[in-house]
Amino acid sequence: MSYPRARKLVGIVCLGVAAMLLSAPSRAASIPAWLDQAITDFNKNNPTSPIEFVAIKDQYAWYRLPKGGGIDAADIRGKVYTIAQASGYAKMSPEELVTAARPPVASGAATQKKCWSRAFTMTVTTGQERLLTSLICEDTADWKMAFRVIQ
Repeated sequence: MSYPRARKLVGIVCLGVAAMLLSAPSRAASIPAWLDQAITDFNKNNPTSPIEFVAIKDQYAWYRLPKGGGIDAADIRGKVYTIAQASGYAKMSPEELVTAARPPVASGAATQKKCWSRAFTMTVTTGQERLLTSLICEDTADWKMAFRVIQ
């Protein structure tokens, strides 16, 4: 293949890939309806410590719960895992993982925080599996929680 033909072929392939990426729907800018409803239900049952939406970042829907009221790390993780399981998801493993993430901040640079992660799965009516990943991160003034659904 000659150099001009190869260059033209590479250009066409690049344009095709760019067109596919631009036309593909983005899942990062949405929150599953079941999650919104589960948070709403949680807040109705816990009016003194409601979970607040923060942002969607890195394909995760981020929420916060102010610290206080005697809620420790185990309590908040239990609440988050209950939300997932009450929505039809099952734990993929009996163990949590400890990891790090950068929860969104109102201003300034996001910094790494210690987080607990757990994966859940659900089989939908089509026989396909949905994967839910949760993160619970400890911050100075509040707990940061994140959910990501992969279909």
